[in-house]
Amino acid sequence: MAQEVVDIVVKWSKEWKLNLNSTKSEESFFSQWPQEARWEPTITIDGSRIPHRANPKMLGVLLDCTLSFAGQAREVAKQASGKLNLLATLAHTE
Repeated sequence: MAQEVVDIVVKWSKEWKLNLNSTKSEESFFSQWPQEARWEPTITIDGSRIPHRANPKMLGVLLDCTLSFAGQAREVAKQASGKLNLLATLAHTE
């Protein structure tokens, strides 16, 4: 079904003289069931497969295929830790 929708978008974009690039696109599948979340659908644009990304980043938020946001929490904690270390270093200077 997803491929059918992509085909409709591809057809529409060709009518309006827009080019879709499969290498600049990516597909993901989300599910709360870990076994199902590992599924990688095969979706193509003009015969070229769209790359699969299990943990895409959208608007700066790291999405997890099981919708847990654990990866995003780890990333934010890592960034905050680095900034905290910088502040601690600056606190001990004159």
